[in-house]
Amino acid sequence: IYDLRDLTGPAITAQTVLFASQIGDLTLGDSVSSYLPYLEGTALGAKTIEELLRHQSGLPRALPGEAQFLSRADIEDSLKRTRLDEHHQVSPLNYLVLGLILEARYERPLSEIANELLSIEDFMGTSGFSVPNDWRSRVAPGAYNPYLNRLEWSEPGDPLSSVLSPDVPHSGYYSSGEDVLSLARVLLFNHTAVAAGEEQSPWTDAIDGKGLGVEVGKYREGAFGWDGEWGRSFWVVPDQQGVIVYLSNPEHPNEIDPRALELRDKVVALLFRALEEGASIDTTPAKTESTGGLAIDATPAGSESGQ
Repeated sequence: IYDLRDLTGPAITAQTVLFASQIGDLTLGDSVSSYLPYLEGTALGAKTIEELLRHQSGLPRALPGEAQFLSRADIEDSLKRTRLDEHHQVSPLNYLVLGLILEARYERPLSEIANELLSIEDFMGTSGFSVPNDWRSRVAPGAYNPYLNRLEWSEPGDPLSSVLSPDVPHSGYYSSGEDVLSLARVLLFNHTAVAAGEEQSPWTDAIDGKGLGVEVGKYREGAFGWDGEWGRSFWVVPDQQGVIVYLSNPEHPNEIDPRALELRDKVVALLFRALEEGASIDTTPAKTESTGGLAIDATPAGSESGQ
C-alpha cells in the first residue's frame, strides 16, 4: 500500500468531481463561489470548476503560511486573500478547492463522497484517505526513525494534512497498485464508452495539454493520466486499450531522491513503447523491507497478466 501523495488529486478528487457532473449533481461551468459563498466577490470565487480541473485558475503552488494553519477557517481566510497569477501553472490547490466544493455540495466528508461516486468499496479493497491500524504493516515506508533505526510508514506529508485529515483532497490517499490499476481500467472503460457514442471524452478534451483533471498526450497522443512530483504515475492508453500504473516511495528515508524520479520517467516511457509494440509484459512487484516495493502494470486492459 502506498501513500499516493500528489496522485490523490487527479486520480481521486478530480474523478469524483467528473462523476458528480455526469450524474448532474454539479456543473463544470459553475463558479467556485456558488458552492463556497465565502469566496463571493473574490477572483477565485469567479473561477469555474472546469478552470480548476484544467489548472487554469491561476492559483499559486501553496497558500502563504499554510504550515501554521490550525483550522479550516484559516484555510478559508487564506483562500479569500490569495492572489491569482495570470500565468497558469499546475497547482495542488486546484484539487484542494475541488475537494472543498464536493464537501459543500454533498455536506459530507470527501472520503464518503469518493467511496460512493467511484464505487471504491466494490473494486478498491485497500484504499482510503486514512490507514486502519491493520494496514500499517503493509504501507511502503516513507520515513526513517533514527531512534529505532528503521524505516517506517509516514503520515501524509502535506502541511495542510493536520487540518484536513484524513480527507486531504490533493495529497493523502493510500492505495495499492492493484487498486489504482482497477481505477485506471474503469476510466478506460468510461472513456471508450463515451468515445463510442462519438462524444468528446472529458479525459482527452485537452487545452494546453490538460484534460479535465489529467494530463493528455505527454507520452502518446490520446493517452491521459498523471506523473506525480513524488514519483507515482497512472496512465490510460486508449489506442492500445491498456493502462500503466507505477507506484513507488522515492522520498524515503527523509527526502525525495531525484534519481528515483528519473527512473520512473524512463520506466513509464519504456512501458508506453512496449504497449505500442505489442509486447507481452508481466511485471511482478518487488517486495523488500528496505524499499517497500514497486508496483508496475502495463498490460492490455483485458489481460490477466501483469498483476
